Amino acid sequence: MRQCISFLLLGLCLLAVLSGCKKETVVVEDNNSPYYDQIPDLLLENYVNRLYIDLIGREPLDTEMASETALLRTTNAAEETRLSIIRKLQTDTSFVAEDSSYRRAYIHWFYESVKGRFVEGASGAEIDEFIGPIQQTLTVILAADSVDWTQYYATLASLNRLILLKEAEYGLMEDTLSLPALTSIMLDNQVYDEINMGSFNFVRASFDNSLHRFPTESEFLEGFGMVEDGEFGTLLGQTSYGKQGFVEILTNSIECYQGWLIWTYRRMLQRDPSTEETSLLLQGLYQNGDITEIERHIMGGDEYAGF
Repeated sequence: MRQCISFLLLGLCLLAVLSGCKKETVVVEDNNSPYYDQIPDLLLENYVNRLYIDLIGREPLDTEMASETALLRTTNAAEETRLSIIRKLQTDTSFVAEDSSYRRAYIHWFYESVKGRFVEGASGAEIDEFIGPIQQTLTVILAADSVDWTQYYATLASLNRLILLKEAEYGLMEDTLSLPALTSIMLDNQVYDEINMGSFNFVRASFDNSLHRFPTESEFLEGFGMVEDGEFGTLLGQTSYGKQGFVEILTNSIECYQGWLIWTYRRMLQRDPSTEETSLLLQGLYQNGDITEIERHIMGGDEYAGF
């Protein structure tokens, strides 16, 4: 009995001692949580990786990644630093073992991307499959006792359009191809005709590929008459005749430039430009035809960078 009472008294004493203890708040001087105003390295690396893939079609080498991220980190990814990297990839002609030069790689990737837009990425070998039979046809025409010169020149024109398609990359490298000329080369060739067989499909596809919209009913009827029957037609405020006239009207319109603007936004941001962005950028693109300015505007921004 006494042992039970002793344990009870001991428990009461411990309870009294514990109830008298108060939790003490300890304040440590100069121990504020750190403020991080720098962009994390992972985001910088993701940005550099994306720039290289979108502009020259490959990931950066380890040395390139280290150099670009160090430059961005030094300036906390200032806009001018971003633009300097973009310009280098677009224009630098210095020797680069991986690509000959960044400009060469940029032009090649742009050309391949444009072919993907218009002719399902047809390779040089695939274009040659169209060139070979046409060359043979020219040989047969010239070997005839009486040469059909009308057929000869029409066939020669088809051959030349295919050669332009195959060699457009060189024109881009030399800055001798405008956006309308490049669009025309992509639309007016036998490869494109094979993909979009018949005048019905050709007219609709030409609008869709170059303007990123289908023709209205009246536009389609005008275009169809031009392409199918060589008739005069009025499209987008301009009048011409025949298939070449149809292509010329389409590719020289301000809507064609807007099509390039839309295509670039879709490539880089997976969305269409807003009304405000179109208003800001389209007139300049129409005047100078410089798609690289549009790329810099998009890729130098926080939305693309993900910062």
